[in-house]
Amino acid sequence: MEECQAIERKQRRDAELNKQKILASACNLFTERGIDVSVNEIAKDANIGVGTIYRNYPAKSDLFEAAKQTFQLQFITNAQQYLNVEGDWEAFSGLIHYILINNFSNKGTFDAFQNGLCEFFDPEGDLLDLQNILEILLNRVQLKQLVRSDLDIHILMAILSGLIMMSAQLDKNKSKDSEILEMAIKVFERGIAFNSLDFKRSR
Repeated sequence: MEECQAIERKQRRDAELNKQKILASACNLFTERGIDVSVNEIAKDANIGVGTIYRNYPAKSDLFEAAKQTFQLQFITNAQQYLNVEGDWEAFSGLIHYILINNFSNKGTFDAFQNGLCEFFDPEGDLLDLQNILEILLNRVQLKQLVRSDLDIHILMAILSGLIMMSAQLDKNKSKDSEILEMAIKVFERGIAFNSLDFKRSR
């Protein structure tokens, strides 16, 4: 009896380990190449049979949804840390850079959130969503007159969504494209600054 229970526990551990390996490989490959990665490629990367993947995730969309939740939690956890960054401009600008650079370098994040930045929330519901975090930081820089007062959170989200769509057309492996994105971010920051003097002083 005890031997059977030990075997059963080992099987459960092995099954959970396999599921973790599948999700880790899927996240890595989705990050690099997006949703176009095949189940066969994920199986090869995880050193696991294709059948094992389908036992855990009956459809590729189920696996991508699990990866999406991983991206969500990681993204929001990192974004929330900017609430504690010293310096209001540094926190606000740092989060803007994180949002845009992360989407530029992580193809999986872009594919996961094509419906807009409103999807950047904690799937467990324990953390603030991205819009809340951005709004807090926006209010802080506006109170310091570092950012123009007519910029509201909805306009900010729309502009960032547009920049994300632009970044999707760039190639992260080309230094020129990386420079284009950095220039776009600088132009955006100058455009929202309270005035050029305040912008220079805040830097």
